Amino acid sequence: MKFPKDAIKKLAKKVITVALPIFSGLFLIGTTIVILIIVNGYSIDISQKQLIKTGVLNLETNPSDAAITINNEYIGTTNRAIPNLTTGTYAINLSKDGYYSYKRTVDVRHGLATIIIAPLIKQTGAESVTSIGAIDKVFSNESGVYILSPSSSDATAITTQTPGTTVTPVPTAQSPAQQLYSITKYIVQRSFFEPPKPATRERAFIEVPQGWSIDDFTLSPTGKSILVTIANARGQKSASIVTFSTTKVEKIIPFSNVQLDIYIDEDDSILKWAKNSDYLLIESKSQVISYNIKTGARIILFDKLSRFDTFIWAMTDDGVIIVKNALDQNLPTPSPLPEGTHYSVEQISFNGNEIESDIKYVSLPTAPKEVSAVNLSDKTIIVLAGIDGSYLVGNMYDNRVGEYEITNATQKLGETPIISQGEGISMLKISDNFVDDVLFVTERFLVSYTSESKKDLYTFTYNKRAAEHYIELGKRELITNNEVPIESIKWIFNSHYLLFTSDRNMWAIDYIGSNLYQLQSGVANPSFYLEDSTFIYRGDDSNLYFKIIR
Repeated sequence: MKFPKDAIKKLAKKVITVALPIFSGLFLIGTTIVILIIVNGYSIDISQKQLIKTGVLNLETNPSDAAITINNEYIGTTNRAIPNLTTGTYAINLSKDGYYSYKRTVDVRHGLATIIIAPLIKQTGAESVTSIGAIDKVFSNESGVYILSPSSSDATAITTQTPGTTVTPVPTAQSPAQQLYSITKYIVQRSFFEPPKPATRERAFIEVPQGWSIDDFTLSPTGKSILVTIANARGQKSASIVTFSTTKVEKIIPFSNVQLDIYIDEDDSILKWAKNSDYLLIESKSQVISYNIKTGARIILFDKLSRFDTFIWAMTDDGVIIVKNALDQNLPTPSPLPEGTHYSVEQISFNGNEIESDIKYVSLPTAPKEVSAVNLSDKTIIVLAGIDGSYLVGNMYDNRVGEYEITNATQKLGETPIISQGEGISMLKISDNFVDDVLFVTERFLVSYTSESKKDLYTFTYNKRAAEHYIELGKRELITNNEVPIESIKWIFNSHYLLFTSDRNMWAIDYIGSNLYQLQSGVANPSFYLEDSTFIYRGDDSNLYFKIIR
């Protein structure tokens, strides 16, 4: 039996009219379900007929276009996001010609984006800057590297210098009864569209009487003032502060600064620059004194000899912070502090004024031996290091940022109990032993420190507000049981790497502790000048060298 073509067409049209909306609806529902599955961190394994938990891995490098290898399989180049990765642990390798490879093990978590930002370190050699004589002295700080050298007895060089220019000697009259020294400053010069390079920008001259010689010198943090100690054959010493001047010879007269000379010969006295370059801090056996280099005024910041059993102090950007045994009658009643020995915390500015601090008292189970501190606006964070344990104390958890928020109501940070100290102050035990070389990275909410032997290097992350969500809170081992001490530790690359010297080598390690680079060998002096991603250091042959580490 044959159906007319018109009847077949009409029937097909009716079927399509009825079925199309149904199939479209089913397709729309199915697509929506698939999208919801993917958005919620799942993928569909058709062969296994199951949903698989997935996450996203976002990889960024500077410079970009680095090859990505995940579990030994090439994926592509940075910068990019890799979606729908099954949750679990992955071995990441980012490599680019001319740069050290970046290696990392990461955990991809369900429904989350794991972000890796890796500033790659360039493989470069060192460039010679200048040779250093056997009797030259070298000093470095954040303002530059300074070389002290005896100058010619019949000429000096007083010139106005521009970056990179050659210093031209200008003969001047000089008394044969004087000894002349030059201090040459080396820094890193940066010009638009040119790579950084070392430069001699300034040279200062100091004149001392015949029979005297410069025993030691240090520059202020800004490099504008010089603390000079001179000595003679009879063993006498004298201290002076002069300006780093390129237009005149600074003349030193022995014993002209009584305020400094009374401390210079004391074995227990230490003279050092405050973080505010207008002040020197003088620590004697009995006192800590602030000396204003502009006015010559001395202010006793505090007396060290007192009835307090524990008395430790440290310098901050604003002044000094003092920790000592608290007098029980001064504690608030009832005391908000837990059981233990109570200590008071005081802050004093360099000019002798008291600074209001949010930390007033702290309770510790054992006596602290050393304190480190940093000021953050109206907040203070301190590390109290003791033989039987070291503690991080401060208002560190007042951050309302969603699921990774740590507040005063939180009982634990990782595996570390949070001990309330009252009035919004909390305490964490960061080590069972004494810690040293404490550095605060406040923008990343972590501290770094070494063990007492300086053969172990750690970080402690105390909040996730500024840390990636995959960073574990608490203590992280970067280096343990190093053969020789770790020295001259500095944070570089926006606090992503720690730079340090060990056994006459320069090293860098990322703050996760997964990648260690040997950047340079033959670094003789552990002290060096660091400027962004470049540094100037003293080599094994005593010459000065320059290196780019980006």
